[in-house]
Amino acid sequence: GMEKQGREQDRPFYLETWEGDGSYTVHRMSRESVHCNGMALSVFGGIQPGPTSEYVADTLRGGVRDDGMLQRFQLAVWPDPIANYRYSDKLQDSTVYATAESVFFHLNNLAAVDVGAEIPEDGLPFLRFDDEAQQLFIDWITTLNTTKLTGDIHPAMQSHLSKYESLMPSLALILHVADRHTGPIGVEIAARAADWCEYLEGHARRIYGSNIQEDARTARLLADKILTGKIEDGWPTWKVSNMNWSGLDNETTPAAIQTLEQHGWLKIERTIPQG
Repeated sequence: GMEKQGREQDRPFYLETWEGDGSYTVHRMSRESVHCNGMALSVFGGIQPGPTSEYVADTLRGGVRDDGMLQRFQLAVWPDPIANYRYSDKLQDSTVYATAESVFFHLNNLAAVDVGAEIPEDGLPFLRFDDEAQQLFIDWITTLNTTKLTGDIHPAMQSHLSKYESLMPSLALILHVADRHTGPIGVEIAARAADWCEYLEGHARRIYGSNIQEDARTARLLADKILTGKIEDGWPTWKVSNMNWSGLDNETTPAAIQTLEQHGWLKIERTIPQG
């Protein structure tokens, strides 16, 4: 629905709700306006592999959806298919259900003062890491920026992992209040949040991976055409797409060109038509 005519402002709105520190006012004709100091939106649900692949492909190719929306789904997981399915018909674990329900009610009724949050006059309430947890965070974020965000990593995946700088402390806060702790966030909770990031990174690589591999495959096909002299210097990009080569069409060729340009195989010159 965000891509329909007349809904052009929906997508920027949802992008902004990810931050959690923006404000928003709903103006109503017949009732009082509602103002939110800290606007945050969470999305729960599932999606089929087909649409997922389409969205990922657009992101990897720099399409209209490459605006950071996909990278905001940081808790996304790609489950394994069930290898040995066995039918089971049993009652749910009532104890686990009751525990989860109590956590939801606890968080829904939670106030900042209940957890000892610092409440500035002109900002949102917040909690800090304690000294040990802060040092763990420093070590963790240093590793993220010096190891995982460097080297041969796809820009889309780099953008995704860069948002883990806020994901880790966000998860730590959720775990902290869900376990009914108060005061500064401790090192044990911070370590659990870091482990969650490691888990989610593996799923993110799987979500992006299939499309990245496909782009690499088409890039190799295009590179082969260059090496065998089937593409001449100065060809317009549309001509490459129109050659009807296997695996290289109007959808896959632009991504292949972009991949080869990133690796120094070719240079794209953008010219303005004369006349």
